[in-house]
Amino acid sequence: MPNSPYGRGTCPVCHRDMNLLKNGTLRHHGGPDGSGYLRPRTYRCKGAGQKPASRAA
Repeated sequence: MPNSPYGRGTCPVCHRDMNLLKNGTLRHHGGPDGSGYLRPRTYRCKGAGQKPASRAA
């Protein structure tokens, strides 16, 4: 995955390291096992839309 121009962060819920959106919040994403990826209504990690737990420089 190419690095996001908005930086990366760790989801406080599933601890996944992922790209951030323009406003610094986490993208919508599935659970730790990858369920829900590209199938938005099956499972959404609760961390989506929140600020990351730790900011990767």
